[in-house]
Amino acid sequence: MISVDEIGKYVVTGRAANGCEAQSDSIEITENKVLPIIELTGDFAICKGANATITASGANTYVWSHAGANISQEASITVTPAVSTSYVVEGTITETGCKNSYTVDVNVEQPLILTLQIPDNNVDLGDEITLTVYAEGAAHDYYNWFINNVFYEQTTVGYLVIEPDAGRQLFRVETATAVLNCFAMSESSVINVEEFVPSAINPYNPGGNNCCFMMSNGQRSGYYVEIYNRYMQKVFEGKDGWDGTYRGAPAEPGTYFYRVHKKSGEVGKGTLEVVRF
Repeated sequence: MISVDEIGKYVVTGRAANGCEAQSDSIEITENKVLPIIELTGDFAICKGANATITASGANTYVWSHAGANISQEASITVTPAVSTSYVVEGTITETGCKNSYTVDVNVEQPLILTLQIPDNNVDLGDEITLTVYAEGAAHDYYNWFINNVFYEQTTVGYLVIEPDAGRQLFRVETATAVLNCFAMSESSVINVEEFVPSAINPYNPGGNNCCFMMSNGQRSGYYVEIYNRYMQKVFEGKDGWDGTYRGAPAEPGTYFYRVHKKSGEVGKGTLEVVRF
């Protein structure tokens, strides 16, 4: 018995010890060209950091490789490439030894890089500010804006115009790629919104810097002011601060009491001196 590894016709002839040849026979060795048809199923496009599971079928055994190195002999592999990467699977039909190989590309969609720009870290209450976000990377459709880790608004443009509440306000923005919905979030930015509450006003100088109590000319929204005299009579209530007048004339000098209702639901209380100079 002999083993052969080439195709062709092989002839065998028997010869006796005395040199006589017996009947000869031959056999034709042909190549079995039936190769396995390997089918691949799984995740061929993923977000960066996600897993891709790919399964091969159509053969009996498999060898997966990447960059020339074998990585698995299972029918399925699970990989987490950081960038788009190619993998090769070789499938073998055990009965015939016939092999076939396929290459599969796993495309990795990179997340966007979001940069949030704020006008200043310190603004006055009632100021209207514009927050701007710059996006680098894949296409996207929207921006989700958060204030103090609470969803505020969704926009389709890269800016938000807002009049923030008083105090320390934390802003961030997030979005996702349009194709695979890969998530991205900006770093947080802090804005301190300072609320100036005067302790004294001079309504006898209309238009002066200290004429009025928390007037904003309509810029401060969501606030409500109440003013009481020393007899606890209400001399003013309104949404945009007090101009220091009562019944059409400057209020009498003296001590008054205020209550400021904020958008947050908080109520600020204190005393206010009306002076004349």
